[in-house]
Amino acid sequence: MKTDLQLIQDVKSGAKQSFEVLMLRHEKFLMKVIVRMTRDLDAAEDIVQDAFIKAYKRLHVSKGARVFGPGYTRSRSTPHATGFANIRARPPLRNRKM
Repeated sequence: MKTDLQLIQDVKSGAKQSFEVLMLRHEKFLMKVIVRMTRDLDAAEDIVQDAFIKAYKRLHVSKGARVFGPGYTRSRSTPHATGFANIRARPPLRNRKM
């Protein structure tokens, strides 16, 4: 099993499928964090997708595995960083009528 750093180096070398491995490795954790923050599954999916797109675009200028480190999660999950600053005002999922 390759480390995040090895996968990032692979992506930088042109192996785009390695980014999919990184996404699968980190998606579940990011979704948990974002759903807790937004209380909105649809918005969380959009935010996580946007975060991965931004990570991919910035991958070639990043320094090592920091792209998916704790700072990545923090910086990509804040509503202001993602453009979803008004989402916190929504009621929790369990109290919303579907």
